[in-house]
Amino acid sequence: MHPSGESQIALLESMVKHLEDYLDEDKVFKTITYYPPEGEHLAKLTIGALLELLDDLSRRDDLTPEQRQKVADLAKQVETIRSYRRADWLRKIARELKAYTDSWRWYLQSVEDGSRQAVREYPSEVRTRLRIQRLLDEAGDAEEIKDLKGRVVALDRLLRSYWQRGDFVLPNEDPERYQPPERYWWLYGHPRVVE
Repeated sequence: MHPSGESQIALLESMVKHLEDYLDEDKVFKTITYYPPEGEHLAKLTIGALLELLDDLSRRDDLTPEQRQKVADLAKQVETIRSYRRADWLRKIARELKAYTDSWRWYLQSVEDGSRQAVREYPSEVRTRLRIQRLLDEAGDAEEIKDLKGRVVALDRLLRSYWQRGDFVLPNEDPERYQPPERYWWLYGHPRVVE
């Protein structure tokens, strides 16, 4: 079930509140507390999680004008921090990309090893590749991620070697968000079982 706008805004508030501390720390994943109407919750703060949350909130059509203003104000704070802490921002992205490319590589190794279960789990596992793409887009041509970009190209080449085109794989997501299909080809199909 998709979280309410109020819950997502509470999470965004907490992420923004902890963002500078997160940039100062050495950890890739920071556990934070947030307080939606239903009570206290824990979440992981990363640059990728923050960007995805901002993306989700920008697409919601059920927010009140006051909620939209709050999201805009919080997004502006993120932009300010991203601007004056650019080096720290990119360093965190590089660390997060390394963690996600490692995870994606382990998953693809299971597929390559012939695991039928890994192939069945593709719709949930591909979210890792989606997070990788969001971080690549955010970092652009930054020198900090040059080697990691090469790693993603190699992993995509590996996936293409046993790729089968097909339907859009993310349940409860609008394929219109992921256009053109050539850019997000790994959402339109699934890996074949490697015999």
